Amino acid sequence: MLSVFLSCDEPYRTAAAMTGEPGWTQEFATPADSDDKLVIVSLEGARVMLSTADEQWLPAASRDHCGAGVTLYLSLPPSADIRAEH
Repeated sequence: MLSVFLSCDEPYRTAAAMTGEPGWTQEFATPADSDDKLVIVSLEGARVMLSTADEQWLPAASRDHCGAGVTLYLSLPPSADIRAEH
């Protein structure tokens, strides 16, 4: 299973922009006043987790690099060959 995290300055506003005309559906959101701001949106089975671009997760020195703020996690069963998946 592939999990996609996208760091953004305002995850709730980003989710609102995605769920209108673009057609994404909001599946989950932590309370806006929580310390762990997270929104999950989906489109045709694909999910993206929107989280904050805090310095802790996305250092200022990294922000200008291509792909900064995007994290991909791949979950495999114990029997899977990681080299084949790679």
